[in-house]
Amino acid sequence: KAGQVIALSGNTGYSFGPHLHLDMIETESGDYIDPLPFFAPLVKDHTAPRAESYMLFPQPGQGVVNGKQEPHRIATRKQQPVTAWGIIGAGIEAYDYMEGAYNKYGVHTVILEVDSVEIFRSVVDRFANEENLYINSWTYDKCMKSFIDPGNPLRMLHAKNNNRGLITIDEERPYKFHYILSDVLGNTSHAYFTIHGKRSEIAPMPQREKHIFRWDKVNFLQEPGLELLVPKGRLYEDAYLDYAVKADSGDIAFTYQLSKRRIPMHDYADLKISLRQKPAADSNKYYIVSVNERGKKYYVGGKCENGVITARIRELGTYTVAIDTIPPHINIFDQRNLGRNGKISIYAHDSESGISSYRGTIDGKYALFGKRNSLQNNLEYQLDAEHVEKGKQHTLEMTVTDRRGNSITKEYSFYW
Repeated sequence: KAGQVIALSGNTGYSFGPHLHLDMIETESGDYIDPLPFFAPLVKDHTAPRAESYMLFPQPGQGVVNGKQEPHRIATRKQQPVTAWGIIGAGIEAYDYMEGAYNKYGVHTVILEVDSVEIFRSVVDRFANEENLYINSWTYDKCMKSFIDPGNPLRMLHAKNNNRGLITIDEERPYKFHYILSDVLGNTSHAYFTIHGKRSEIAPMPQREKHIFRWDKVNFLQEPGLELLVPKGRLYEDAYLDYAVKADSGDIAFTYQLSKRRIPMHDYADLKISLRQKPAADSNKYYIVSVNERGKKYYVGGKCENGVITARIRELGTYTVAIDTIPPHINIFDQRNLGRNGKISIYAHDSESGISSYRGTIDGKYALFGKRNSLQNNLEYQLDAEHVEKGKQHTLEMTVTDRRGNSITKEYSFYW
């Protein structure tokens, strides 16, 4: 009812400051609905969305931009002449803003016109929970595509031509691109750029057929030390793998590059990697990791049997195997004054596979520690007389276990 308190602003969880998160769900359909129109009379906003950059996507084996078959970014200022030929897609990086706030917001409506003819429109007003992951197909880096991948049925995307919003450049002349960006309150801006049609040779894609994953088929890749099964419906478009193997004599397993650029999938696929050597006898200590462009490794997981580790992945990228035999690290904050301010803070960290679980007790009884803010690794317990008797010495025991079963237990004494 009007005037009823439904929530309070807070700063717990993965939070960068006090805020209120509001979901509005339509009862009849179950769709998530944009709540802003319901608050429009209360919102002061006269700032239109702004374009930051544009992207062009030559379709594999069908188009080129500046003579190349790779995505090309165009700055909104000091634009250099851009040529294209064949079938291309366009995209835009744009954000909405409001007075009195530094936040960047998504753009409610994006319309693309080419030579004054509408080609594509996106309207971010509602989506179903099962549509959530299709956002991976609509976006590329910070850019919103102005065309629809063949395996993406996201309802908020609307192609106005008969080719999913893709554009055919087949005349040697200027093609005028016009973006219209609007927020839900009607503030609108316009952005323009020109592509010059230039007849160019379009070479077929050089990949071997087994390194082309089709979006509408079951895909299976088998190489020495690697097996990957991607069921039908996992890909949003055909994936052209730039497959490569990287090796070092000391590696537990080869590093397998499926794709330099991470390609998201709509659901999981099974990946198997064989071990080259086994320095630890316990097979539970091995796990698959993804490797980013800078070489940093991220835990994926998996189970090792007979020298082969199997894990489920949801993007095509670079993968290898790591080992974790080192227990987590525990440190107490200000041990001399432990408990004096009515709380206990413990820093827990694991630099290998990551923390899986933790359990604290005080005087042998379970103590509910929580993560006050997941941006930090501190575990906090608020002391209260109902659960911990005041005016005496107490014993705290904390156990932390990582994802590969390595565990550490520490005991502390404090007065409260």
